[in-house]
Amino acid sequence: VTIDDTCMSRQHAKVRFNGLHVEVRDLGSRNGSYIDGVQAKPNGWVPARGLARMGHSLFLPAPDARRFIRRAG
Repeated sequence: VTIDDTCMSRQHAKVRFNGLHVEVRDLGSRNGSYIDGVQAKPNGWVPARGLARMGHSLFLPAPDARRFIRRAG
């Protein structure tokens, strides 16, 4: 996914769902990734149960995004 945020690196982080919760792995980004206010260490997976911040962007991890998607029509 491409995010229009000048403070995010081109390859900033990976996000995955492991079957229980969302995890974030910082890829050595210049400005870091923060999960619930704590900086994620590069190349380590961190459970994201609350708010994630990368650059100036905030993310609320959810294992199922269907309830946030609006249907056209």
